[in-house]
Amino acid sequence: MRIYFGFTVAGDRSSINIARRVVELLESRGHEVLTRHLVDDNAWELDRLITPQQVYERDMKWLEQCDLFIAEVSGSSFGLGFEAGSRQSEPRIRVVLRVQQLHSHNARPRL
Repeated sequence: MRIYFGFTVAGDRSSINIARRVVELLESRGHEVLTRHLVDDNAWELDRLITPQQVYERDMKWLEQCDLFIAEVSGSSFGLGFEAGSRQSEPRIRVVLRVQQLHSHNARPRL
């Protein structure tokens, strides 16, 4: 399955470790995560290597190609809402993931 995993590049990345674990789990199950670079430490720098228009066109292409859209929405994000809403009319599977902090060292994914 081709998966678009939405995670903030410029917003709150405090749940990055959970996001990485989700991507690793998906890949270990044989899925292709089109947006894998978003969980890299240098995601912001990588996206700055191309123009904002190119980022938009790339992301819209990936959204069209994906079988599953997952949005990790625990923190602030500038683009995840747009991405989630941009393909509402298409028959794709969508999942919204929010990490809830239970204790200072424990977090669990919630659907």
